[in-house]
Amino acid sequence: MMEGVILQGGTGKAAQLAGYSVAGKTGTAQKIDPTTGRYSATQYIASFVGFAPVNNPPVTVLVVLDSPVGLHMGGDTAAPMFKRIMEQVLAYIGVPHDQPLSPQQEQFARQIAPAEPSEEGGFDTPGDSIADTQLAMRAVTEPDSPKLVQAGELQPGAGALQTASFAEGASVPAPNFTGRSVREVAEACMQLGLNPMLIGTGIALEQSPEPGTLIPPGGRVTIRFSRTTAVALITHQGGK
Repeated sequence: MMEGVILQGGTGKAAQLAGYSVAGKTGTAQKIDPTTGRYSATQYIASFVGFAPVNNPPVTVLVVLDSPVGLHMGGDTAAPMFKRIMEQVLAYIGVPHDQPLSPQQEQFARQIAPAEPSEEGGFDTPGDSIADTQLAMRAVTEPDSPKLVQAGELQPGAGALQTASFAEGASVPAPNFTGRSVREVAEACMQLGLNPMLIGTGIALEQSPEPGTLIPPGGRVTIRFSRTTAVALITHQGGK
């Protein structure tokens, strides 16, 4: 039933995801008018809650808008916001698509393929920051995003976190991230108060600065990941 909400005839069709099955429910509730004690005819709470992919969802997202201006239905306001959040979250944590992409989306996806090692040992990557990844996701999930990028509305690096300055005595040694997943690296950096620059997907292959280097809290650590390395590691562990 919750999948049916997202279909073309449902109230949550604006929450359809590119490349993922999704289920959810819209909500539109009238607020109480404090002056009359009755339901307001103009003030609403709009919401949408959903999860994806349907058969194995790692994430549930709830969007609640208090007194939206203009359109007030959950399907018109909260559902599109859910779409933007969920598509970026699923891509960030590396959840594979379970639905086909349109030809246009596939073309953009190829253009923003994650970094992979080159024959010379370096990396071939179309983006070097989390902000670039966010821009790339908008290019895949929103048809107008390439125009926004070309027009200069969104600039690479605009979403990067700022690095704070701390006393030298508060520095921590950089961990060895080699062999860890994107999620493991992000969690470790969060615990240490470091600002991670995550490039690519798969398993951590290379980092800067080197393990053991003292970094002040809020300092930046760049980690490059490779899906090829992840496959090789799994094959080695499996004894094949």
